[in-house]
Amino acid sequence: MPSRIYESVPIRDVIEDERTWNGNETTIFRQTIFSIDSSEQADEIIEMFRQEYQSKAS
Repeated sequence: MPSRIYESVPIRDVIEDERTWNGNETTIFRQTIFSIDSSEQADEIIEMFRQEYQSKAS
């Protein structure tokens, strides 16, 4: 998640899970749980992500 978005979205929790594969490869899974109070706020967050990733795809 881009830091610009991460810093502007209300976050309730971040859960991190680390897995080691074949003894020499480690993968870290991160789940971000947002604190969203309304559908309007959810729409704003979705639009921020949409704009961010559309600009990277261009």
